[in-house]
Amino acid sequence: MSNAFIRHAIAVLKMPRSVPKFLEFANTILDSMRSNPRFASLLTKLNQLELHINELHEAQKGTKATPPTVLIITRDAKKKVVQKDLRSLRDKVQGIADDDEFHAQIIIVDAGMFVKMVKDRGKMQNTASLGVVPHSVYLTSEGQGKHNFRMSKDNENWINLEDDGTATLTVYDLDEHQDYYFQNRKVFPKKRKGPWSQSVKISL
Repeated sequence: MSNAFIRHAIAVLKMPRSVPKFLEFANTILDSMRSNPRFASLLTKLNQLELHINELHEAQKGTKATPPTVLIITRDAKKKVVQKDLRSLRDKVQGIADDDEFHAQIIIVDAGMFVKMVKDRGKMQNTASLGVVPHSVYLTSEGQGKHNFRMSKDNENWINLEDDGTATLTVYDLDEHQDYYFQNRKVFPKKRKGPWSQSVKISL
């Protein structure tokens, strides 16, 4: 096992606060990913993103009408849906980048996202670290290939996390001042699964 550090490319979403600029940002990601055959497997998610972008666009127009036909709180709720879509796509792009580390930065940029370089040890370990986005945790698993992840607040009652079986996962919208435990397990061909790993604890 090598103790040397390597630089690892992380996909980052720098989402603008203003709704017009946020809509531009979301459409840039949509157009970038749709036009790239590398992301063809994500077509369903991209169609969903387009639908939610259009709903947010219409809600934004409603807030600017005279008199307004849409409440700000309603528009903001639709914005949160688009944010959730973008974060889900970010995780998919990260998985694709992790599977092709040589082209990882190009993959992330081609998706219309930003690259953050972090230092990782040469061999992947079971880790949980604070994510780039507030209230998020970035998980890695020992060994390459597909893994499942789960989390718990008491190390006894577990919640399976939605993932596509990649070696890394970012978990969002976690509670402040809360301890979390995470485990992962290897996924083998024909849907065979290994044992759950030992728990990794992190406090937000």
